[in-house]
Amino acid sequence: MSIRRRLQALERQVEQRTDNLAITMLDENGRKWKLTDEGTWVPVEPGELDGALVIELDLEEDES
Repeated sequence: MSIRRRLQALERQVEQRTDNLAITMLDENGRKWKLTDEGTWVPVEPGELDGALVIELDLEEDES
């Protein structure tokens, strides 16, 4: 496979992954929440983020 074809295949993979991007956080009870396109937080259902590119925010306060 040529370098050009490899790059095109990689670009398609990246596009597919970013189409399924999720920003998540854990609450104080360990429940995972995701940020919606509307800017609200909703609970994550089991298996919902399978195959997604997940960015997990750490919102814990610094106790130092």
